Amino acid sequence: MNLIRGTSLSRLFPERVVRVESRDKVKYFRISPVVQAIVLVCSLSAVTYVFALSVLVGIEFGTRHAAEAKDELIHATYQQRIDELTSSSERMLASAATDNERNRRAFQQLGTEKGLQLQAVAKQRELERNVALLEERLAGLTIERNGLHSEVEHLQSRVAELSGRVDEQLDTEQLQNAVARTLDIAVAELSSKEGRIANLEEQVDGLEHELKVQEGHYDFIFRNLEGAVELSLGPMVKALERSGVDLDSLLETVRRRFSNSGGPVGSLSNIERTLSESPHAYRIRALVEDLDRAHFMGLALRKIPVSMPVRGKFRYSSNYGLRKDPFTRTISRHEGVDMVARSGTAIYATADGEVVYAGWKGGFGRVVRIRHIHGFETVYGHLRKIHVRRGQMVSRGDRIGDMGNSGRSTGTHLHYEVHVGGNPKDPKKYLEAGRNVF
Repeated sequence: MNLIRGTSLSRLFPERVVRVESRDKVKYFRISPVVQAIVLVCSLSAVTYVFALSVLVGIEFGTRHAAEAKDELIHATYQQRIDELTSSSERMLASAATDNERNRRAFQQLGTEKGLQLQAVAKQRELERNVALLEERLAGLTIERNGLHSEVEHLQSRVAELSGRVDEQLDTEQLQNAVARTLDIAVAELSSKEGRIANLEEQVDGLEHELKVQEGHYDFIFRNLEGAVELSLGPMVKALERSGVDLDSLLETVRRRFSNSGGPVGSLSNIERTLSESPHAYRIRALVEDLDRAHFMGLALRKIPVSMPVRGKFRYSSNYGLRKDPFTRTISRHEGVDMVARSGTAIYATADGEVVYAGWKGGFGRVVRIRHIHGFETVYGHLRKIHVRRGQMVSRGDRIGDMGNSGRSTGTHLHYEVHVGGNPKDPKKYLEAGRNVF
């Protein structure tokens, strides 16, 4: 066996002789087949190791590069989503800030007017107290003057008595002089007190005149406030009445749901004690009640669909009621109105509410359905794009989609419906009602 192996190695690796020269010497080295085989095996092992290491490093580098690319893609996706949410939040915050600023200015104006009103009432009460004090002093001086008159009459009777006895007791001239001095002193005191009484009466007349002027000023303030409230309350009352809703029932619903929001001047009971003695309490009470009613009417108008879903130029292509179907050419019931504008026109929520459906729905195509208070619901159909999701709370004027031509439609338009208690109503009635308010 060893002989065979030796013969095979000799054939593959014949014995070699290496000549090495150094200076003047020459040496020869023999390299056997075994040594050659060992060197070859070691070389092949080294090359194989290097190749395997290179392959592993390449695989690891490729894997790491793919993982980094995947992480970058995921990061970019999340960053895009974060940017979209940030943009949406900024729009919502900007809208909320605009509404809050408008409400703050209105409440600030009402608060300033109420402050002037309360200052005027306080000044009136102070004038009334001063008048009462002067009247008390005038009554005391009147009593004192009557006493002086009685004293003068007594002195006069005394003089008459002394004059009758003058011949018996005193010299007439001396008696007259004494009586004259006494009368002069009494008359001087009486004149002084009558002057004081006249001065007080003049002050009372001045205060009464000032009180009348102040009353006129109060009446002017009240008439301006009542006119301003009527000016703001009138269009809202007309809008709600034209919409056909039960006004008292709607306001009661709003009061129950938003009782914690408060009115612009608070509850009447908070100022009732302060104004209980004022002659203007009935006008102030009526004014506060009107302001409170106007506050809740404003809330009600934000919660029912009386604003326009399309802003800018548009036209009505179909009205509510019976019409000829554009596809079947037969008479059918149209439960909304069609509003035509260019593709991509912004569509806005017509009242505050909750999105109960947002997606594709048969012939409506892309549709959004919003539930409002008091049994109201609105439908926006054939949209090109939807900007809200189911369960989202929206405010009046929020952009919910873009006008399009999706679903069973013959051209770009918005199909808009209003439902009350599950029954379709003519949307134009509500849009016309809110025209003079928004």
